[in-house]
Amino acid sequence: MTFLFISICSYGYCQELNTHTAYIDFGKDNQEGFSRIETDGIKLFFLGETVHRLQATPQLTLEVLAYLNQEANVNIFAIEAGYSVACLMNKYLETKDSLLLRQISRNTMFWGEENYKFLQDLAAMNDKLSNEKKITFRNIDVEFKAEAAILLINLFMEGKEIPKDLYKTLGVFRSMFETKRMHRESFEGLMVFHYYNRTALIQLIAETNQHLATSQSMYKDFFQDDFRDFFETMKGLELGYVNYNYEKPDKNVMPRDDFMYTRFLKIAEEYPNQGILCVVGNTHLEKNWSGSNLRNTPTSPFFNATANIMVHRIKNMEIKNKNLKNIDKLMGNEILQHDCILIKHTNELPYLKAKIKEADYSIFLKNGNYATPFENSYYK
Repeated sequence: MTFLFISICSYGYCQELNTHTAYIDFGKDNQEGFSRIETDGIKLFFLGETVHRLQATPQLTLEVLAYLNQEANVNIFAIEAGYSVACLMNKYLETKDSLLLRQISRNTMFWGEENYKFLQDLAAMNDKLSNEKKITFRNIDVEFKAEAAILLINLFMEGKEIPKDLYKTLGVFRSMFETKRMHRESFEGLMVFHYYNRTALIQLIAETNQHLATSQSMYKDFFQDDFRDFFETMKGLELGYVNYNYEKPDKNVMPRDDFMYTRFLKIAEEYPNQGILCVVGNTHLEKNWSGSNLRNTPTSPFFNATANIMVHRIKNMEIKNKNLKNIDKLMGNEILQHDCILIKHTNELPYLKAKIKEADYSIFLKNGNYATPFENSYYK
């Protein structure tokens, strides 16, 4: 009788597990697997990284984005990067310019082979979507990667003669960029916080913003349709790069989180009827942080309308998470035969309870390796 009871109980667990879990294999039809993610009433989906820059995260992101684009009207991809990076990526999606893609990989935090392929694949996917469904990047972070901002500003100035009255600002941006062109372009990636002289750049940002405040019409005439993006980039550099603590990066997390909250409100105002996917460090989803506040504040446009999908890695192909071990045993020890497993959390069964309180779902990636850097990268 005892054996029979255990068998029935285990079978019941398996039935419940089948409705709350799914194996995902990249490049295959995962529609049924991703259907574990409930989309009704959800406006903002988070992929919360417990570890940044894993090899498998870009491919996972692409597949989740493709699914949510069709099932939840998600076409805003919010990135943990500055305004200039979103502009550069949107420009690439429009042009599919391979030289621009190389520049993005070199000058942003989206470095490495997996992110390079992600952007190529996303551009190809976007080409097949209707205009209403096409993916657009939006930033939620401060402008802390100056290399991306300087690249964008110089792309806006490409082929243009800088007026004499703007030479002390825009001329210096051009000179700073061109002086290091040969060295910069000899590398595929710039693995540094400060490629340009920080003291000189902070002074240039201050002088440009001061001049911009008193002579805005001159910059509008010069940049024309690109003025808004130039203006937002300059604001972002002052708010982000100038005030960023590069010696103690952890000191920046709270100010960045406050900025993220306001950026999400702005995006919701700009795109009230479109869903959003955001890949972000899972800290920002914890209690009293931006993701939690967006979900739990009654006045928030995302009140009770977010989904938190925590992304974990299975390090060295060894399952150490106790609940995951039990799930694997009940499901026939198959987890490591697939790229990842998606779990929809519930308190009804002990094995399906979330280890991280804020998690609605968890994804465990079989490949726990870090992103592959380009062979020819610059390290200071």
